[in-house]
Amino acid sequence: MNGEEALKYSRMRKEDPRGDFGRQLRQRQIIQGVIKKGANVSTLWKYDDMLKAVGNNVETNISFDEMKSIQKNYAEARHHVEQIEIEGSGSKIDGVWYYNVPEEERASVQNKLKDHLGL
Repeated sequence: MNGEEALKYSRMRKEDPRGDFGRQLRQRQIIQGVIKKGANVSTLWKYDDMLKAVGNNVETNISFDEMKSIQKNYAEARHHVEQIEIEGSGSKIDGVWYYNVPEEERASVQNKLKDHLGL
């Protein structure tokens, strides 16, 4: 899909029975696709073309050398992504939608993160 199609796909929410969770899943798919494409060795030779295509649509304080370093050192990390969904329930309070997460679930997620980070 092209950029415009990817943007529409990643933003769609109301037609998705999972709402924001479905949208988040699609956004992760798009990001993983971009990472996969960027990790391709042939892409290294097309940085100028990529930067021109990105143009004014992205703002970053990462230098070109830092981008190359990230690509070089973390390209393999895309194969080791773990995703978890935090369980809870939604409700509106004073017209604002909140996602309420039970204390046990927060503790469980906190423990998973600590384990993952070796803390």
